[in-house]
Amino acid sequence: MPRIRFIPTVIALVVVAVLVGGYFFYYGPEMARYNAVRPMAVSASDIKLGMLVSYDRGPLASEEYRLEDNNGNSTAFYRVTGRSLGTTSETLRSYTIIAPKSRTYTVPFFFDKLVQDGIWDVTNQPPRGDTNAHYTLSIEQSAQQQHGTRVVTFTDPHYWAVTAGRQYEIKLDKNKPVPDLLKLGSTSVADKRYEALVNDFRNFGTPEFQARVAQVRRQAASGH
Repeated sequence: MPRIRFIPTVIALVVVAVLVGGYFFYYGPEMARYNAVRPMAVSASDIKLGMLVSYDRGPLASEEYRLEDNNGNSTAFYRVTGRSLGTTSETLRSYTIIAPKSRTYTVPFFFDKLVQDGIWDVTNQPPRGDTNAHYTLSIEQSAQQQHGTRVVTFTDPHYWAVTAGRQYEIKLDKNKPVPDLLKLGSTSVADKRYEALVNDFRNFGTPEFQARVAQVRRQAASGH
């Protein structure tokens, strides 16, 4: 009889030992990893992207793309404002397209495309080329308890991509008071990123969204 009572006690001790060992060798490390990544999982993720094009003259006064994603809920917004024709005073007409919020990866994927094309790296540029249209690109991101924002302005992205020219450096030498202008070092200041980023916004969205944008743009430009 004493031996029979001893067996359950041994079994209970073995179970306790397995549980304790499992905690220290598996559950404990797993909980540590869980606690380490949990703040990242529950932290808010917010993306805001925009392009505003303002025109000094012509049938269009402005165009605006605004894209947002908040914790996986994406939406897209486009507005075009046209100038009415044949009037003594300027009248503005605006047309807006709003894509309802949806659980898609469209805006996050577009965000990655803009980052790849250099939106965090481009800088403001002075008016050059065709200065009728003024571009303002904006990006704002909040994720993993970090925040970043950037706004860039420029004109004529094609000019900056192709015809911006070269920048020359004159290095003075005390032994050669008159520099040889035929041997000046130069670097290209052309930057394709400006045109690529503008094209990214122009090509954003589903075929249906792009078709609607083209439709209201034509309507705004017609002056009716």
